Amino acid sequence: MVKLTVDELDLLKRIRDKEELRPYFFQKVKGLKWFDSLCEAGYFNPDQNPQPVSAREEGYVQIPFWPALEYLVSASSEFHSAENKPFAEKFIEIIRSVTNYAIEHKISNFRTWWQFAKIIQNIPSELIQESDIALIDYWLNDPYERGLIVEEIGVKWLAALLESNNDHCKRLAVKLLDIIYRLEFHQSEHEFGNEKEVRLRFRHWDARKVTEAVAGKAGKELGIEVIKILQARLESVLAKLDNDRWTSIWRPAIEDHEQNHSVSDAKEIILEVFRDSVLAYIEVSPEASRAYVEELLRCKKSQSCLQIG
Repeated sequence: MVKLTVDELDLLKRIRDKEELRPYFFQKVKGLKWFDSLCEAGYFNPDQNPQPVSAREEGYVQIPFWPALEYLVSASSEFHSAENKPFAEKFIEIIRSVTNYAIEHKISNFRTWWQFAKIIQNIPSELIQESDIALIDYWLNDPYERGLIVEEIGVKWLAALLESNNDHCKRLAVKLLDIIYRLEFHQSEHEFGNEKEVRLRFRHWDARKVTEAVAGKAGKELGIEVIKILQARLESVLAKLDNDRWTSIWRPAIEDHEQNHSVSDAKEIILEVFRDSVLAYIEVSPEASRAYVEELLRCKKSQSCLQIG
């Protein structure tokens, strides 16, 4: 534990006594030397994560910000130094304990998950367990906002994991891809009756940014393992919606083309991430991919898969 100066200890006493000083303090304070003292004071305890509160306008809520997280995000940038690995271990434990507490008490705060999504990118990958991906899955179920989280996790962190020549990073990447492209099926009602529809857990433009950032890299780095996951996801969508036989109507061209009618449909995005990962896999592994392409050409389950093949 780094020993703080008399003036620094006095500053900690002042923010302990005057809560209104804390947001400014956590915004300005820098360096891991403060961490142990702040942690001992309880500023990172799970019950400090603020819950949504009712807004003045009926039916609306406000999502408070947890000021201490500004310090954690800033301090986590020092994890590139090997000597700071013990601190990184403590940071990931904070992420685990806060998220598990939220799961247990059925609460959520997207602002907290957003900051955690920034911190986790700085933590050495060997400290992150595959089971930790379930925590991120919970973040992506936040009832109020998910786009900020998926941009950090998908566009930035997942892309970085795919660029790492490390088997553990690749296993984390597979699990992240699985939860990012997880689908929800809904029954929508309209004047002509009920209709099944499929949705991703975040807005289509967020999903498209992730797809553009990672689809090709996933095919190149993860190969057949992730392609099989995406193929199963696509086949599941088409089977449940029962519109694979109408592929030529809702998706006239498998490639990007102006004649395609919709760019915001979840099934379109799943088709595109599958297509781009397959093409990238073929590009880097032409021999290894031959058997899979032949399998697609023989595919009877899905007209869309056959078109890609």
